Amino acid sequence: MNIKAFNGVYWLLIVLIVGGIIVIAKLFRNQSLSVRKKVMVWLCSVMIVLFFLYKIALSLDAEFLVINGIEKFDWWSELPLQLCNINMFLILYAVIFDKKSIMGFAFFVAPLGAFMAITFPEPAFTGSSIFLLRNLGFYITHGLIMVAGVSLCTLGFFQPKLKTVPKVMLILGFLALIMHGVNIVLRSTVSPIANYFYTFPPDISILQLFYSWLPVPFLYEIFGIVVLGVYALLVTVPFMVFDKRKNLNLTSPELAEV
Repeated sequence: MNIKAFNGVYWLLIVLIVGGIIVIAKLFRNQSLSVRKKVMVWLCSVMIVLFFLYKIALSLDAEFLVINGIEKFDWWSELPLQLCNINMFLILYAVIFDKKSIMGFAFFVAPLGAFMAITFPEPAFTGSSIFLLRNLGFYITHGLIMVAGVSLCTLGFFQPKLKTVPKVMLILGFLALIMHGVNIVLRSTVSPIANYFYTFPPDISILQLFYSWLPVPFLYEIFGIVVLGVYALLVTVPFMVFDKRKNLNLTSPELAEV
């Protein structure tokens, strides 16, 4: 059962992710706030544990080293600072301390980033059996990140609003700038391949396309930020329409009396 973008195994994975989101929403949407918080805390905790187990397994995977053309596993380049996996910690923090701005960032960025990673993976994670440990770790971790990000909304912690979209885009740009600095420091000291937030062009088709349009490290990610903005608007519009209809339904009886 090899996995690659848009084959049967890929679509089965997407169905499982969507199913997980629906099941969690059905089971816990109407539970108390404390119960819903516990669900999210447990989900994030499981993700974090699985992430480190996955990275340990990856460090022992000789084929992974060959595919990536490296002699030994570089832990400095595998820290949980990527666009996807940093959300494991951000979601956990935001839920515990009720930080709506961070929830907004995680809701828009985590599912989109994880979906892009699953759809346009690095060469080591495509065209091979889904049951390889590195593939199980990669796809399960990213699938759970998608589930956790969407669950912020389906469990009632966060509702998308239009004013949130530019804030999320600015936060992403700011974090990418910080990570570019981190990459430069790491590359000049302990890790020549460090590439958090992919501020240097990686071997990923969609990002290589962006880099071909603007071949400047970090700056080429402006296209990704634009994609995020469009995606966030598309996600937000249905919520705006629903709120308008809800408000109209609430005011219509009063208008009828007048």
